[in-house]
Amino acid sequence: MTATQDGSLLSRLTNATNCDAIAEIGTRRKTADLTLHERALNTDTREAITEESVGKLIEQLTLSSDRLQGAMHRIGFLESQIESMEGQLSFLPDFRAKAARCIVLEKENQELKAVIEHRNLQLLKRERLLDERNQQLSILEKILAAYKKHLSMVEADLSRLENSSWVRFCAWFTGSPLK
Repeated sequence: MTATQDGSLLSRLTNATNCDAIAEIGTRRKTADLTLHERALNTDTREAITEESVGKLIEQLTLSSDRLQGAMHRIGFLESQIESMEGQLSFLPDFRAKAARCIVLEKENQELKAVIEHRNLQLLKRERLLDERNQQLSILEKILAAYKKHLSMVEADLSRLENSSWVRFCAWFTGSPLK
């Protein structure tokens, strides 16, 4: 580093640092003046700003309180729902046992229905057999009635023959009895 026309490098650096210091002092004075000015303004506006901020905070607190109250109501409702469901859950084992019993009874019912259906089919077969036997009986009764009629006709013919004079003569002639 070399010396310049106005002076040495050292003197220029010293001047530069002094200028920075002076500039810094100037800015400090300006900020001090501004803070005093702001303080004067703040005393007047500080109350307005504080009231506005407090109003906003009260609004937010009221809104939060309303939300919290609504949430508390919902929580109470949900707790009562939970209690109700827990009460219903206490009946669940009974319902499961009853459902299992219903399943067993339903299976037994189906088995019994199958047995009843089988017995109904057997009953229908037996009724058909009974009807066939009744028809055979009625046919046999008709045949028996026809034989009785024929027998009575034969007996009538026999009694007529026994009473005829020719049969008596033959019986006397042969020596055989009539009856």
